[in-house]
Amino acid sequence: MDSLKQIRGRMAGFLRAETGSITVETVIWLPLFLALMSAIVDISMVFHRESTMLRVIQDANRAYSVGRIASSDAVERSVLAAVTSYAENASVSTTMVDGVISTRLQVPTSDLMPIYALPAFSNRWVVVETQQFAEF
Repeated sequence: MDSLKQIRGRMAGFLRAETGSITVETVIWLPLFLALMSAIVDISMVFHRESTMLRVIQDANRAYSVGRIASSDAVERSVLAAVTSYAENASVSTTMVDGVISTRLQVPTSDLMPIYALPAFSNRWVVVETQQFAEF
């Protein structure tokens, strides 16, 4: 009988004990927190790369508009060379119509996400397009 009382006492003590409760909360919340942080990193990198791509094609259009770059093919090669390090599947097109230079750069979002925490966005494309008047 004493052993039964002793077992009940230990069980009651075990059920009332709060040691390890933070571990349970951590196990529950940590995966959600890490998933959220990974998604934030991916989205931030997509926006950062988009602004970088905008600067690249604006610089290339400016160089073409003042004659530093000789042709639209050279603009496309210049843009691709600048973005190849982070956008392997990029496609670019440059046209000049009535003295207006237009460059369009398309990159799949999967190239821009370092963690790839959001596979729902894998079939999306980031499109950046600028126009510049030719000055020559």
